[in-house]
Amino acid sequence: MNNGPVFESGPGWGARLAGWSKRNILYIVPATALIIVIAIVSGTAGKHEGGTPEISRIPSGPASTSSLPALVQTVQKGDSYTILSRRAITAAIKDLSPMPTKGARLFAETKLATIFSKQPLVVGGTVTYGGSDISNALAAFDTLTAKQKASWEALARNIKF
Repeated sequence: MNNGPVFESGPGWGARLAGWSKRNILYIVPATALIIVIAIVSGTAGKHEGGTPEISRIPSGPASTSSLPALVQTVQKGDSYTILSRRAITAAIKDLSPMPTKGARLFAETKLATIFSKQPLVVGGTVTYGGSDISNALAAFDTLTAKQKASWEALARNIKF
């Protein structure tokens, strides 16, 4: 009695796959082309409606938030523009009522990080966030469409602020 695997002699998977593909080439090529076309069409559908959050095309309107104080953030080792912006927004809105949503905070920190990324970060240096910068970034969230707001809220769902 043999309890181990049984090996059959003959062509391996490479030869079997090559034979199958030669026999079915007339079906493989059109099916592959159809799959590629469907993937391209479904990947581009909805892009023109603003399905992906973008910062560059959002106008900075007048601040609807009350005047927020200017904040100076000291750069620590490991900080990024996003971390600094998140700290500045958290400090600026701690007394606001009602509190901005997580999506609004994520949008504002992304916008501020984009604006202030032109400044070099040096450990021990400072970055000054004007109160109007923070107010405008938070107010710009209100100018988004409902679909864009929903996208930002979905992105912010698992972020700890």
